[in-house]
Amino acid sequence: MVVVKISVNFSISNYYVELIRLKKTGDDPIKILENMRTRFPDVIIQGIGLQYVLSVNHAKRVIEISLAANKSNTLLSNKIETDILMRFACTRQISNAIHKIGLRENCDSILIMIGKKSLIQKLLTEISHMIESILPFPNNANFIKKKSKITKKEIDCVMSKEPLEDVLVERSAVLFY
Repeated sequence: MVVVKISVNFSISNYYVELIRLKKTGDDPIKILENMRTRFPDVIIQGIGLQYVLSVNHAKRVIEISLAANKSNTLLSNKIETDILMRFACTRQISNAIHKIGLRENCDSILIMIGKKSLIQKLLTEISHMIESILPFPNNANFIKKKSKITKKEIDCVMSKEPLEDVLVERSAVLFY
């Protein structure tokens, strides 16, 4: 029997976080996202292009930075959802972040949800028809290196098991408002 992993969830401090992969759709993903936010105002919801997420651990580390910024009142924007988007895009410009990694029709995307587990489970039930298996996670390393202009020399300077992830997380952490 094959077990299909629909989502990935974890906790950061006192926050419950769930990541899901949305099916490609011809519908306007921004309207879908706005509808979810209206129906679940107590859940932080952000969608980003799947190709800009290196791994689950990369996502967890970037989300952790946004949550810490929220706690210390140092968000890059007025909303944590926008801060998350900007940190994944490694830019301080909201329009650049939306253009670079925002949701698109007929493109793979990841939905990030932060809030009470019960509310997120209710949301997942409502959108179950739009979800596909999050694993296996695609290998986006070459795409991300190219789009983020990360050179081999820069990667070679990082002494870790996951140098690309570390470079991306560092770039997202050093953004200031």
